[in-house]
Amino acid sequence: MSEKFKIKIKKVFLIVIFSVLAGAYFALVETVFNESTIPDGFYQHGPLFSFLAQTLAGLFGGFFFASLDIFFLRDHFRKKSFGKAILLETLIFVLLFLFITLIVNIAYLFVYTEHHIFSKEALERIIVYFKHPAFYLNFLNWMIVLIVVLMMLQISDKFGEGAFSNFFLGKYHKPKEEMRVFMFLDIKNSTRIAEQLGHTKYFSLLADFFSDATDPIIYNKGEIYQYVGDEITINWYLTKGIENTRCIKCFFDIKEKIAGRADHYLKEYGLVPDFKAGMHFGLVTVGEIGIVKKDIVYSGDLLNTTSRIVEECKNQQSDLLISGDLRDTFEADTLYNFNKLGQIELRGKEQKLDLVSVSL
Repeated sequence: MSEKFKIKIKKVFLIVIFSVLAGAYFALVETVFNESTIPDGFYQHGPLFSFLAQTLAGLFGGFFFASLDIFFLRDHFRKKSFGKAILLETLIFVLLFLFITLIVNIAYLFVYTEHHIFSKEALERIIVYFKHPAFYLNFLNWMIVLIVVLMMLQISDKFGEGAFSNFFLGKYHKPKEEMRVFMFLDIKNSTRIAEQLGHTKYFSLLADFFSDATDPIIYNKGEIYQYVGDEITINWYLTKGIENTRCIKCFFDIKEKIAGRADHYLKEYGLVPDFKAGMHFGLVTVGEIGIVKKDIVYSGDLLNTTSRIVEECKNQQSDLLISGDLRDTFEADTLYNFNKLGQIELRGKEQKLDLVSVSL
């Protein structure tokens, strides 16, 4: 099972759990306040029926909506404006809600009444339910659930996996030290490309490139720290980054993704962007900074050293350079070729650093 599939399944599972809990809560409210979302006299029902109806609606509705959104629509919606994405997802929710409500009514008529599901009496009962205020109350309840789910998904897309929980739980409210792997990924010849394309077209190129690089980063459990000009700064917890040489795999997965989109880049910009990267690991201090525009910031010599490593790629004629220390953390048997370059003097660093070039 691929890492990409595992992450999507996890998101679907969390949405389904949240939807089922929401359904159970709505059923509890109905029981406590004796205000059912089913019209009086329409069905013979009690607290148990309400509980089953709401939780099953949460289970199936959450599963269908989450699966459709996560597996088929979310990647497409990422490239649309926030407003358009919310509008389209809301429209899908409304259609799905109406469909599930219709199926639940038909299922009830089939199991608990003598009416044939295509009979005139059955149709009249269904129409009565859709006209009753209880239907609109139920719709409002589940619309609130939708808004919460969409907000969580949008926050995840905007700030990265786990960022919302880190802010909410105050994980970095006080600075702490962590062992991290950092990768600085830089587009080659960016100044010449910008002059060739012009500022607006170049900005569009960067947007496409960063968008294409996102999934390989996420599916290799990386965290996007920031975009600086034509550069992406990516990091991993040390254990996650070195497991199965995941940080190295991320680089070559991005290479593969850009190569697969070569026709698009040639058509739109007349070139396919190439890039280089440097990697290193070590201790960093991480914490929240700012009042109005809070951000989680990393500091330490690790970032400065990694920046110098990516600069050295041109001198060593290598697309990917890593520190010797990082190379030593990997298992001996890997899919990649490691070429030791020896002790290299980096700009602004007093001590030389052992560098290794990586290729397939």
